[in-house]
Amino acid sequence: MPVEKTTERALHFGCSLLFLCLLPSLAQAAAETYTVTSSQCSGPDSIVAAINQANSNPGTDTIEFASGLRVNNINTGSCGLPGDAFSQDLFLGIVTGDLIINGNAAQLIGAPRWVDASGAINIVGACPSNPDVGASIVSQAPGFLRVEPGVSVTVNDLTALDLSAYIRMESGSTVDLNNVEARRINDWYMDCARQAIEAPFGNATLTITDSYFEQIQNTQRVLGNPNATVVRGSNVVSGAGSLTVTGTRFENALSAIQWSGDANIVTSQFQNTGWINAFDTGTMNIVNSVFQSKSTISGSDANSVRASNGAIVNIKASSLSLVDSECPAACASGFGALVATTGGAINLVESALGVGLTDDLPGGSSGVILRTAGGTITADVSSWIQPTLIQPAADLKAITGQPLLLTDVPGLPTIADGALFFLTFPNALIPLLGTAGNPGVLIDVIAGAGVGGANELISPIDGSTITVDALGNPRVDGNGTRTIGAVQLTLAPNAAVSAATSTGANVSWSRPKDPDPSKPITGYGVIYEPTDGSTAAIRINVAGANTRSVLLTGLSPNTEYRVTVVGVNVDGDGPPSNMPLFTTQPTAVAPAGMQQVPTLPGFAFLILVISVGIIGLRSAKKYSRSATG
Repeated sequence: MPVEKTTERALHFGCSLLFLCLLPSLAQAAAETYTVTSSQCSGPDSIVAAINQANSNPGTDTIEFASGLRVNNINTGSCGLPGDAFSQDLFLGIVTGDLIINGNAAQLIGAPRWVDASGAINIVGACPSNPDVGASIVSQAPGFLRVEPGVSVTVNDLTALDLSAYIRMESGSTVDLNNVEARRINDWYMDCARQAIEAPFGNATLTITDSYFEQIQNTQRVLGNPNATVVRGSNVVSGAGSLTVTGTRFENALSAIQWSGDANIVTSQFQNTGWINAFDTGTMNIVNSVFQSKSTISGSDANSVRASNGAIVNIKASSLSLVDSECPAACASGFGALVATTGGAINLVESALGVGLTDDLPGGSSGVILRTAGGTITADVSSWIQPTLIQPAADLKAITGQPLLLTDVPGLPTIADGALFFLTFPNALIPLLGTAGNPGVLIDVIAGAGVGGANELISPIDGSTITVDALGNPRVDGNGTRTIGAVQLTLAPNAAVSAATSTGANVSWSRPKDPDPSKPITGYGVIYEPTDGSTAAIRINVAGANTRSVLLTGLSPNTEYRVTVVGVNVDGDGPPSNMPLFTTQPTAVAPAGMQQVPTLPGFAFLILVISVGIIGLRSAKKYSRSATG
């Protein structure tokens, strides 16, 4: 073959390979960053303009907001968006390509306005598009984003206020929300049944991390149909989706989460919200989370965790206070704190469930805690459920199939019979203390809960160790135990020993929480003893809540000791700490038959050092000569 042809073909082949190698780089180079600096929602350097530019450009683009920017007066008119109050697809942006939005603490602020026949403005709970309300719509705020099928969107550090919706996810889309806020989301569409975050067609993947959702409202309150859900994913067409929630707070909504498919909810707070509903096939894991429902929803059965149509809900190391003041006959058949129907299953593990009320109110069913209708509810031996007159302890044990179910007091707080006030968040979820030396049914129950322990609490999201409770306290007490539920009181100090000598050692400890604000810690008890039992245990009482160390003296040399620290208040000792072991040093004694070397004067000592040095040098030279031959 001619050399010229070979070279030509080689060059052609090499260029082809080079082109193929450059394809990823070219695609990457196509991505652009668009900066939003305008306080207006449309026009140059605006959010609407940035989304439109990103849609027309290939690659994964980025939108950067100017730090702390406020985009005000967002409505259909000011943003130049088509549509009206009955348009379900009215959003600031319809995202058609992969996109990253970095909010940098910016705010998107809507300006919805409607006036009813009496002249009242923006009445909470009144759906403005409902003809029965008789409202005149002055300005309509759009939703934030609609994410098209198969598109991936990440939103970081951005707040949305007073919009009609937050995000709508189409089939197969992916949304990651990190450190975002969505507050006062007021739906306008039809009967105001649209959710803040919707994934109606399945196959969607939604991840929410360290975020806050509050006051999702303006929905018709239809009996048995609590709309205005913060997050809803439904299996309508193409299959269930995947939901991951961690470190997130949901507050003031009729319903928090309704999801079809797999879901992991970890270390999150649900305050004054309605139900968590798993429907259709899939597994929902609720771990290390707290759920305190709305104190009163008249004529509603929304205060519950539900599983239906084959869904499985696993509730682990979580605390729930599901209070309903009254559920009339119209909803009594479906009411309960935990409701499993049509093949659904709810499993309690190391969790606490209270309903706040010890008795039923007249005409209602608020004393019903567990309800099964073709479903199952189980509990392990380390779970606690509050009995009521309607469902006493024996009934709860029978329903869960757990004869060792914890039902005794003190567990979670209860409200006196017939009382019409309710405990504020998170007080209804904080375990109650017992008498001195008996911290309560829930406290310090799960042993070996520390890192590497047999009962270490593991996140189902990534397999990592969960180190804080749902309120941000250390997840494990100082003695390596975990409280049942998701609220760790940290009543036990964490003790450590240092600077051990032959006769002494320093003991230090962490300050535990006061078991009761009215009964603060006044000091500590430090108990130590040899592990071989050669002498009895000795206790030192240390005054002062903020004193966190003491020096032990009079110890025996070369002896192993264990030490325990307890907090002390007017009721006596609290839960004991961990028990660190330490060994004292041996006594320094000269061996028998050896003479003590007398102390030399300074000059004589110098002469001795020099002499030893010379002898050593000569020896080194001799060794060197012998080694080299």
